Amino acid sequence: MKKIIFIWGLFFLSLVTCVAQKTETRLNISGKWSFDEKSSRVSPLFRTPKEFTLDITQTDTEVKIERKFVEKGQTSKTELILYLDGRGEINDKIESKTVLKGNTIIRKKTSKHSGPDEKYFLSKDGKELTFVRSGYDEGVFSFPVEYFIFKN
Repeated sequence: MKKIIFIWGLFFLSLVTCVAQKTETRLNISGKWSFDEKSSRVSPLFRTPKEFTLDITQTDTEVKIERKFVEKGQTSKTELILYLDGRGEINDKIESKTVLKGNTIIRKKTSKHSGPDEKYFLSKDGKELTFVRSGYDEGVFSFPVEYFIFKN
């Protein structure tokens, strides 16, 4: 009888552990984010637009990012679609693979001469989104690591 109770106890404990792991919150960067120039650290080559926003929609498998720049009265938009399962994507002729690793979305470029890799993560309170562009060297051009901070 004690063995049966012990086995059921282990089974119940295992079940509770599995459920707790499954309910762990996943990173979700959805929202409308505005660039905070003062908190950011970017290359002097980056011309700060009057307005720079990210409008992000995220599901379990993909992230859609609309980047909007307003400069000198002109608005330009680009849209990225990133697949979180690592299957790969092509945005503006640039091939990349994206994965969700812990609380960070990592986009690695797979095309030759496609620029730096990217990371996205939230502050602990969820009010700041950090977009990191890793440094890279294109032979003639060399860029440092850049940290773009966006506020919700």
